[in-house]
Amino acid sequence: MTVSTGSESYIAAVNDLFVRLKNSTGLDLELHPAWPPVILDQRSLNLGFKVHRRQDEGGRVVSLVIHPLKFDCLSDGTKRVKPTAEHEIGEAFGRFWSDEDGRIHTLVEILP
Repeated sequence: MTVSTGSESYIAAVNDLFVRLKNSTGLDLELHPAWPPVILDQRSLNLGFKVHRRQDEGGRVVSLVIHPLKFDCLSDGTKRVKPTAEHEIGEAFGRFWSDEDGRIHTLVEILP
């Protein structure tokens, strides 16, 4: 599957988010290798990502859906997840990967 240049900027923004979350929470996250990097829905503008922990042997996955308005476009043309969205995502991921949550999948939607 070929990823368009526009999608690549969103992928880079999400990967940068994972680095910041690892530094703040210790969660070692990555886009799930078995899924396309960006999952597009023909019925919306939303961008979908399948996320897992690198060392998670339980197969737990988050379906992360982010609306394009939840990204900032920086002066150099790169994108970054907005701080409010980053906070929401961090809290949702922390809850999902806590010891109390036994689910193997959850949906996290960051919409306007």
